[in-house]
Amino acid sequence: MTAKTGIIERLGEKAVLPPSLMGEALAANDRIKLRLSLLQEAALQAQTPNRSARQFTVEQRAAGLADSSLDALVAGARMVGAARLFIPGVGPLLAGIADDLAAMLAPPPGGAGSGQPSLGREGRGADESHSRRRRRSARSERNR
Repeated sequence: MTAKTGIIERLGEKAVLPPSLMGEALAANDRIKLRLSLLQEAALQAQTPNRSARQFTVEQRAAGLADSSLDALVAGARMVGAARLFIPGVGPLLAGIADDLAAMLAPPPGGAGSGQPSLGREGRGADESHSRRRRRSARSERNR
């Protein structure tokens, strides 16, 4: 069992997700974190071009993204004007983030009305009550 799976179990999630769906979502999360780290490193490299860029070889292999174009993305980043950043090949990286977000948000098989367990986020009621709780929490924090 991975550490992330153990954390989810400790949180007491009652819905049962198939292990493959859980594994896909966790792998997508790891890829998103790596891609965001690459974007941060590219921005830093563009702002300070004389420094040695951090290498992400180990992280790329672990996430299944061993692709030399990702290294070129960081190495080729540069400032265009005072506040604009150019990152070569950023399109596929951003598309990968979108794909991974979709994988993380994929509904469990059999969703609402199928007799299968669900995560309880369907419909507006759950979203509205979550929003109300967040607003109440924010007000409580401000009043402290």
